[in-house]
This record gives sequence, structure tokens and C-alpha cells, in this order.
Amino acid sequence: MNPPLWQHQLNAIDLATCELTHGRGGFGLWHDMATGKTRTAIEIAILVGAQRVLVVCPANVIATWVEQIAEYWMPTIDVRRLDVDPRKRAAILASPLEREVVIINYESMWRTPSLLKGQFDLVIYDEAHRCKMPSGKQARFGAKLSTGIPLRLGLSGTPTPHSPLDAWSVVRLLTPTSPLGFQTYTQFRSRYLRPATYAEFRDRDLVFSRGRGGDLQRFKMRDLDDLHERIYRIGHRVLADDVVERPEPQDHAIEVDLEPAAIKLYRELERELTVALGENTVDAANAMVLVLRLAQLTGGTLRPEGAASGTVVSTAKEKALAAFLEDAGGEPVVAFARFHSDLDAVARACDAAGVTRLELSGRVRELEAWQAGGAQVLIAQVASGSEGVDLTRARLAVFYSVGYSLGQWLQARARIHRPNSKHKIVAYYSLIARGTVDEDVYRALSSRREVIDALIESHASTRQPGQAVYSGAPNN
Repeated sequence: MNPPLWQHQLNAIDLATCELTHGRGGFGLWHDMATGKTRTAIEIAILVGAQRVLVVCPANVIATWVEQIAEYWMPTIDVRRLDVDPRKRAAILASPLEREVVIINYESMWRTPSLLKGQFDLVIYDEAHRCKMPSGKQARFGAKLSTGIPLRLGLSGTPTPHSPLDAWSVVRLLTPTSPLGFQTYTQFRSRYLRPATYAEFRDRDLVFSRGRGGDLQRFKMRDLDDLHERIYRIGHRVLADDVVERPEPQDHAIEVDLEPAAIKLYRELERELTVALGENTVDAANAMVLVLRLAQLTGGTLRPEGAASGTVVSTAKEKALAAFLEDAGGEPVVAFARFHSDLDAVARACDAAGVTRLELSGRVRELEAWQAGGAQVLIAQVASGSEGVDLTRARLAVFYSVGYSLGQWLQARARIHRPNSKHKIVAYYSLIARGTVDEDVYRALSSRREVIDALIESHASTRQPGQAVYSGAPNN
């Protein structure tokens, strides 16, 4: 039996179904991260009677959509993923089913023109702010796609991630003919921008652009109350800390695919370590070595045995983390990692996402500055951030890597979800490299089992001669 919906979800479902079926055909769920947007969108799709649904989302949350559709909608509808090569995408779209959910990521969307002929009843844009640039390929294709689909639903906790001006392109996905009441972006800019006076040139909230001659022009926003009213007129806003309910902490897996070269190195290392350990001699000590070396590679670094430093061989997790931080909408985040190389990767992801960062580790201790609001992200080494510290400033935590200790993992989580926390919702996200030891570690931790014991048991009970030591996927 499905768990009951929260009151804010019920409110959103009522408003959205009314607007989609009797209004302009477009609606925005402007709900903060971890407030149940995906479940809400699925319930809306069911209620409006959508038979063929297109979901456009970031690549790293496709698995979440598949999982939640399976939980709340299947087996009454088929799910087909389009995060495959272009030929397979075309073949899937050329053979539509009577009732189906088709899922595609933003990067593939604009490269798949056959989507325009899909005859979908409903399109759902998850993290719709990914289309914030009016002239970007994703935004322009999305707007064109929306014109041919009668019902359109947008999901985002940050519909204006960098500037109020982002709203026009995001809302264009929902009401493509006249977003926010303006037919063109130029009309929209003219309504809410005015030239800055000389006395305002040092203001931090200026909007800059280049004139035809290349001169830098400075503008100030105006009438923001009117703009906000227009944005939320066709949407439902939920802030996480306004949610009355206090549910149990939420767990989410963010699946990542290592690059082909990196997965090849991973398989080679896996085989080498398997041979070195012997066919039947996996114990706690050498299993720990295996887990750590393989886990370090999934984080992106290959360090030869005995070497002081390693080589970056993958940026898959790093890029997925940068995307996560962009979607966090400025909220404080604790990013846990085990290895120094992973701490460095997290720092690079922060820089790529344009967010500020401080560190709590064996080499740097900047906890107090972060607690005082000195940066958005605290990069916490699992061992340093799992005992005796208060991380309740954040309600969002992401595990870049965790190591093998169940105790440290539980303690790290407890630093955020504490009795003195002011947050109504606390969510944990784990970056999981598919087809690697990450899956086994995540599965063991999720079932509250010691990682090494679980992996030794898995090896003893399932491994066949010549088979990789550990395999499988999370079952939650």
C-alpha cells in the first residue's frame, strides 16, 4: 500500500489538475528539493488520465523516476528509457505503446527531433531550470516540443536559479505561446529591467550585458513583486521548512555511469585484485583493501600501490555532483567523502557549479566558519564529520564516497538529523557508479549491515570461478 500523501502534495495536485484540465494546460511545481515532487507529478499524471507521458530530466535522476513509477504507477503503465544511443532512441519512438512513460535526459532531448512527432498527452520537465537560457539549445527545443503537447508540467525548487530573468525561459516550457504574458524575451526584459544610474554602479544585484558596440551596460531589476506574482500564478510554491510534517530522513541514490575508459580500468583493477586475493581467501583485511581501492577509482582517481598521489581517470561523479549543487538552489549542503582525492574532486565540483565551499577534514578545519554561514557547501571527510560536530545548518547531504564503516556512515548522518535541527525534512543523496562496488556498499549500508561482512558473505555465496568478486545493484 502506498504511503499517504502530505498535505502540500494534496494541495498541489488539486491546483495542478484544475489548471491542466481547465486552464492554460501548463503548471509549475515550484517545490524545494526532497519535498516529494516526483511522487506529486506521478499522481497528477494519473489523475489527468495521461496515456502517453514524456519525462525530461537530468540523466542522473532517470533511475529515480523509473523507481518511483514502478512504486506508484506500475504495473498499469510501461516505462521506456531513452538514455541510449540515437539509433535505439529512434527505434523506441518509432514504435509507440498505447500506454507508456518515455524518459529522456535534457542532453539527449534536443538531439532527438523525432520527439516532436511523439503525440504525447503530457510532458514533465524535471528540474525545469535546466532550460533557463532563452537562446540555449535545450530551452529552444523544449519550447518547440511543448507547443505540440497539450499538458505540460514543470518541476523545480529554483525556477529562477541565478536571476529573476531566468523565469521567462523556464515558464515558456509550460505556456509556450505567451510565457508570463510576454511573447518575446526582449519584451520581458524591457518590462523588468531599467538602466542603472551611476550611483548604482557598485550595487551587487546589477544585471550586465554588452551593447552592439561592445560596451558594458548595467541594469537594475524593477517591479519584482509583479514578476513573482506572475511566476507563482501558474504554479504552487513549497519551501521545505514550511512543510508541517516531519517525516523520517529520506534516502536517494544518484546513479552515475563511468566513462568507457574508466570502467575498463575498473574492470582491470577488479580482476587484478581478485587474482591477488585468491579464489577462496577473502577475509576482512584483504576485502577492505579491495573495497578501498575500487571505491577510490569510482571516485575518479587511480593511485598505484605505494604511490603518494593518483591520476584523475574519471570526472563522472564530479560532474554529477556539480549538477546536484546547481539544483540545490543555494541551500546549505554537506558533501561527505572519504579520500583526499575525493575531497579535491568535490572542491572542483563546487567551483564548476559556482558555489562557495569550506572544508572539514584531517588537513583543514573550517567548520565554525561554515556554521556561521561562510559558504554554501561544507566538504566533510567522513571520519572528521561523523563524530562530535553539529552540521544541522544543512538539511541536504550528499555522499561522494563513504568507505566501509557502517558506524561512521550512521554517525555522519546523525550530525545532520539531530533533535535540535530546525528543518522539517532531511535528505541524503548517494552518488553510485553503476556496475561497481559502490552498489554493494550502498546496499549494505542501506540495510544497516557492516560493509565488509556483507561483501565477504556475498563473495562466499555467489561467486563462481572467473566471476568478478562483487556485483549487483541496490534493491531499494
